[in-house]
Amino acid sequence: MQNLKLYGIKDIVDIPDNSFYLFILFAVIIFIIVLVLIFYIYKFYIKKRDNIRKKYFIEFKNLLYTLEDNKSKKLEKNLAYTLTKYLRLLAKTQEEEVCKDILIEDLSQYKYKNENNKLNTNTKLKLQEFLGMLHV
Repeated sequence: MQNLKLYGIKDIVDIPDNSFYLFILFAVIIFIIVLVLIFYIYKFYIKKRDNIRKKYFIEFKNLLYTLEDNKSKKLEKNLAYTLTKYLRLLAKTQEEEVCKDILIEDLSQYKYKNENNKLNTNTKLKLQEFLGMLHV
């Protein structure tokens, strides 16, 4: 009985198991897709942040132009506070930070008094210099 040959029935064949390699391949593909998604989300965030800085720059520039167009040459308290806010938001580099600190010190004399003072031409020139220093 042991020597009987059965026709049509074949011996057991060894099937190679590639499931581990397929799992690794899918894991690498998913990892690459996640990295690409993170890159685009980060890039979108940086672009959005730069657009916000550009918006602040335009508002700061408009404030300076309204300051120049003011016929009475009086600086209101709210304008001094708003200029200080935009100075803090726009300063990025070291020299912009130094100029910002000087301007905030100059603007503090207009903030904490009840009467409106005329804007010092030196402060006005420093504001224009800070505007020219910005790279948006």
